[in-house]
Amino acid sequence: VLDLSEESIVNQSIGLSDGNITDVHHQKSDPGVLVVQKNKLPSLFMQLSWIGVLGFFIVFLLNAAQGYANGQKLFTKIADSAKQGYGQLVAGGQQVKQQNINGAQSIFEQAYAQFQSAQEQIWFMKNEPTLSKYTAVLDSGKLLADSGKSMIAIMQRMKSVPDLFAQTMSQVQDTRNAQSKTALFELQAVYPDIAQIHTNIVTTLQNFTNLSQDVPPQYKAIFKNGITLLQSSEKLLNELLTMIPGLEEMMGNGKPHRTLILLQNNDEVRATGGFIGSFINLEMEQGHVTNLKLEDVYDLDGQFKEKITPPEELKNLTDRWFFRDSNTSPDFRTSGEKALWFYEKERGEIADSVIAVNQDILGKILQITGPIEVPGLSAPLTADNYREALTYMVETKRSGAADPKKILKDLMPIVQKRLFQPAHMAQFQQLLLEEIVQKNIVGYSRNPLAENLFDAIGMDGTLKPEIRGEDSLAVIASSFSGNKSDAYIKQDIAHDTVIERDGEVYDQLTIKRTHLWSGATEQKWRTLLRPFKFTDFPAHFFNIFGKGENKVSMRIYVPSGAELISSDSSIPVETIKTVRDPNLDRSYFIFDMITKPGETTVAKLRYKLPFSMSNVFANTYTLNIQKQLGARVSNFTKRIYFGDFMAFAQAYPSDFIMQEDGSLTIGKPLSKDTRLSLLMTRDSLKK
Repeated sequence: VLDLSEESIVNQSIGLSDGNITDVHHQKSDPGVLVVQKNKLPSLFMQLSWIGVLGFFIVFLLNAAQGYANGQKLFTKIADSAKQGYGQLVAGGQQVKQQNINGAQSIFEQAYAQFQSAQEQIWFMKNEPTLSKYTAVLDSGKLLADSGKSMIAIMQRMKSVPDLFAQTMSQVQDTRNAQSKTALFELQAVYPDIAQIHTNIVTTLQNFTNLSQDVPPQYKAIFKNGITLLQSSEKLLNELLTMIPGLEEMMGNGKPHRTLILLQNNDEVRATGGFIGSFINLEMEQGHVTNLKLEDVYDLDGQFKEKITPPEELKNLTDRWFFRDSNTSPDFRTSGEKALWFYEKERGEIADSVIAVNQDILGKILQITGPIEVPGLSAPLTADNYREALTYMVETKRSGAADPKKILKDLMPIVQKRLFQPAHMAQFQQLLLEEIVQKNIVGYSRNPLAENLFDAIGMDGTLKPEIRGEDSLAVIASSFSGNKSDAYIKQDIAHDTVIERDGEVYDQLTIKRTHLWSGATEQKWRTLLRPFKFTDFPAHFFNIFGKGENKVSMRIYVPSGAELISSDSSIPVETIKTVRDPNLDRSYFIFDMITKPGETTVAKLRYKLPFSMSNVFANTYTLNIQKQLGARVSNFTKRIYFGDFMAFAQAYPSDFIMQEDGSLTIGKPLSKDTRLSLLMTRDSLKK
């Protein structure tokens, strides 16, 4: 049983090569590596204090070579030099962590000189076979010191990247006359240096590995920790070397790159977040923005005459399939590819990448920029009123029936100018990272380099493949009500698992959806819109704004082969279909849920899992939950009951609560993908 607490092994790799490790499902040794990461967005430069963390134990490695040294006096001198040099690397690493760049640079230069001096003292022993492994420690120290100096130079250059990116995004430019420095230029400049640092780390890791058998027993644990740090560093650098070419590609390195940014309205929920009402057509070349245009999706779809039959998920909504409904799959590689396909088919142009964001991000951007004045509006847009004001403008066609999205087109350049300023870049970067972690920004690209970038930073939005012998769940809602009522839906998900004595496993899924629209909600709309002088509210407007019935098609992705046993009376079992998703090779249950304002609708499904927990010694139960892309946070509760024939051994995370009936429960907001796991022993071991 491994301690998987965040404090102990986050961002580390654990070797699973011990022959004594047995997989409880397959009862066989399965060597490998368990990689534990807090998320896929490492703050690389802040973690580069590894440059010096290894230092204090290196002198012990040299002590192991004492028997080979030609004279105690010379050996002591070399050992002292190495100890001082690695001590300086530690100090330099701490300065990097504290962002004291000048202080770190000076210390790394001193460390480099220290190792250089030590090498000069033993030049005549350099080719001695018995000493080569130990003198390589000095070579490694010099490489790390050199890497420290290089990384500082990289950090200094990278400081300008956010400002250069902001400058680029704030204006459209003709590349024929674009001579200014761009973020692309800086990325191209630092890439070879990062590659060299990566090579240095790989060389150092090899030098340390060669010494692994000669380390004195009392120092093996410290030595192993040092190797782990080097491995983590190599992994981080390797990810960075994957990301940079993807960024360069999307900035139009070598040829123009077109990205479609789908503006999803998650008040009208769809599989990847919300209905695609508008999109931004972004084209970059040589690091410059050469086209940045917001388009109404109906302008694109309105020119398309071919009739394409929609998939099962759209059967309640339409008998024709367009670009606006391309995001039907909860897997964004599938939906993203379909969006690019529709764009090419309807517009006759090719796009390289597609990114989906939700309208909620505008409110968070307004928290950064502050209120924004828009021509034609009597009051400024703020984080508190933007949603109501824009919805009213678009749905009532205040800008005119010919161009109801004009307000959005007028707003975009103003937001560009206000947001993309150096003073806002740090907050904007943090916002983007949070939105990516919570699956509110996802991307797909036909270009392998750009797709590798999306994957490296956790932005790929894939519905993960099943893992044999593990439970899985993804609750996907798609609206077909034609209104914005999902803004007022509170969703609670409960997932109960019962393990029978014979090992059979049954799940019961309970989905509770509450429609929160009330008279107070309507009054809030009137109050927020009064400063804009919007006072005309026909009854059907409020139905569009969110007062109408909430109607969604629910897809419940479960392990393939799961057998539906029963459902509650509100959702008759005969109305629930079991469907195989051909794109994902996964199974799901599909049914409709309708919730009226002020009411709560509950769906309960009971099904049998396609695997059992009948191991005579111990069993693990693992549940992989995937949050619906772009969906608002649901409350999630997990309960597992395994009777008195099993004993609880360990759980991850550790905050499961033991109830009086012997069940274990845990509850948390479902803001990101989650993995839960429990280890239980059978009654034969209890005795």
